[in-house]
Amino acid sequence: MLEIPPTHIARENHCYQITVVSQLVYLLSPLRSNYRVLKEINDSLCTFLWNGKGDKIKRKVMINDFSGGGLKMIDISSFNKSLKTTWIKKYLDNNNKGKWKIFFDITLKKYGCQNFFPTTSTLETPYQQ
Repeated sequence: MLEIPPTHIARENHCYQITVVSQLVYLLSPLRSNYRVLKEINDSLCTFLWNGKGDKIKRKVMINDFSGGGLKMIDISSFNKSLKTTWIKKYLDNNNKGKWKIFFDITLKKYGCQNFFPTTSTLETPYQQ
């Protein structure tokens, strides 16, 4: 039997993923995160999804795939952690010569933390002064 979520819930879930979550990438990208604010964001998204009538399905279930009884809802805390992991991964990439990385390295060096994320290539920094 094919399980299809109620139409308005699926539509609203898709709507918030397109509009709200894409904007959260910009807000959550900086290193520091306030987990109280993340909980408030998650609560607001669930309130929107259920039209302010309280959760009808447990939030842990809602993040599951449709086949698992969920709505493919994004878990904001996991989403935030994945953004941070991606940022670190890009920083550790030796082929990345982005200006943000150079600025970060110079700033760390200024405060005596030049090996914040030690790698095998820290001895050969291409933009040493």
